[in-house]
Amino acid sequence: MYLQAVDFAALKPQGQEFFKTFFIQLFLGIQTHSPATSYCSSKPPDIPEEKNTKVLEDLFFNVAVQSGLLAQGLLYYFRQCHLEQEVKSKGLKQLLVWSADVVIRYLKEGLEEPMP
Repeated sequence: MYLQAVDFAALKPQGQEFFKTFFIQLFLGIQTHSPATSYCSSKPPDIPEEKNTKVLEDLFFNVAVQSGLLAQGLLYYFRQCHLEQEVKSKGLKQLLVWSADVVIRYLKEGLEEPMP
């Protein structure tokens, strides 16, 4: 058995919902003290003033360096999906926009990195 690449451009609704939930929970888990808080709730989780870019850099830069095809798919996905539309609170919307921008930056940097 082997892993197959995800075609982010051709995701069906169930796959779209899975990845939206996955990335929202990932970003919440990285940046908040209470990641289990429902992101659909009108009561936002406690979002720290200073955000953690290191974890996003380590994860997504390395993804881009290791798998250019996956990185290109993720770039497409984060430019198209607008995770912030899935949540109610202004602070959480801002966190998701910021996270997607950071991810896009590190994916681009990783793609520009010469192969090891």
